[in-house]
Amino acid sequence: MKGKTGLSASKPERLESLETMLEPNSKERFDSKKALPGLKSSDLGTESESPTPKPRKAVANMILASVAVLSTGIAIWVWVENSRLSQRLKTEASNLTTSSAKKQPKNPQETLLTTKKCPECNLSKANLKKASLREAYLWKANLENADLNDANLELADLRGATLAGADLRDSQLASANLGYANLMGAKLNNVDFQQANLWQANLKNANLNNATFRQADLRKANLEGAILESANFLMANLTSANLKQAQLKNANLNGAILEDANLDKANLQNAVLTEANLTQANLGNGILNQANLQDANLSEAVLWLAQLEKVNLENANLEKAKLGYAKLNQANLNNAQLIDAVLEGASLEDAELKKANLKGAKLERANLLGAYLERANLQEANLAGADLRGANLSKANLQNAYLQGANLRGANLKGADLEGANLRDAQLKGATMPNGRIYVDEEEKE
Repeated sequence: MKGKTGLSASKPERLESLETMLEPNSKERFDSKKALPGLKSSDLGTESESPTPKPRKAVANMILASVAVLSTGIAIWVWVENSRLSQRLKTEASNLTTSSAKKQPKNPQETLLTTKKCPECNLSKANLKKASLREAYLWKANLENADLNDANLELADLRGATLAGADLRDSQLASANLGYANLMGAKLNNVDFQQANLWQANLKNANLNNATFRQADLRKANLEGAILESANFLMANLTSANLKQAQLKNANLNGAILEDANLDKANLQNAVLTEANLTQANLGNGILNQANLQDANLSEAVLWLAQLEKVNLENANLEKAKLGYAKLNQANLNNAQLIDAVLEGASLEDAELKKANLKGAKLERANLLGAYLERANLQEANLAGADLRGANLSKANLQNAYLQGANLRGANLKGADLEGANLRDAQLKGATMPNGRIYVDEEEKE
């Protein structure tokens, strides 16, 4: 028993020895490749690699996951807020509609006649014939196709109102405010618009025969195709107004401002435009036969192909006006200013141009047959190929004028100044020359 006991170690000692055996040696380095050569993965068939930790990749994955969660949260929050905002806007719109409906009187016509105030009211097709609406407040009111025949709307506020197709015949609108109003196709015969504000008003195709616009403000108004026969525009302001194809026969536009107005193809036959300002106005293809434009300002106006027969343009300013191919037969242009005017191909047969200033004017191929140009200034004018047969050019200034190829047969040039004039190829047979002698061709002399 003794020997056996000496050979065997106590239990605590055996445990301590076992721990010593299992404790790793710090001097040794474990090499998995050397220690376990040829070890392969049973699933992939490749040599297994050591499960080396990758802390950077793990952190990146965590960040990406966090960003994804945060983005999702933000998207959800934005959607919720948009839904709330949309709901709030719908509620506000509904409230506004309800409020507007509440503001709209049950009987707008009765309200208007009682209070003379009905802004934005719906008075479409209302019967307001002979109604007394002086100083009425009808801002943006809807009066489409309403009957306002013989109504009193003096000093009324109709800004932005809709009066399309309305019947306003014989009504009183003196000093009324109709800025931006829509009067398209309205019946406005004999209406009094004296001193009314019609700035940018729409009067397209409206019937305005015998209407009065004395001193009215019609700047930038649309009067295209409007019927304005015998209308009175005395001293009215029509600056930049659109009067294309308007019917203005016998209209009174005395002293009216039509600067930069569009009167293309307008009919102004027998119209009175004395002292009117038509600077840079477009009167192309217009009809102005027998119209009175005495003392009118037409500087730089466009009158291409216009009909101006028997028109009165005495003392008118037509400087730099474009009158190419216009018909001015028997027109009165005495003392008119036509400096640098374009009259190429124009017809001025039997026209009166006494003392007219045509300095630098372009009259190529113009028809001046029998025209009266006594003492006219044609200095440096271009009359190439012009027809001046029988024209009276006595005492006219033709210094440096270009008369090449012009036909001056039978013309009267007595006392005319032809210094520096180009008469090459000009036909002078039977013309009375500056010295008073009749021109005879060299062939006839022989």
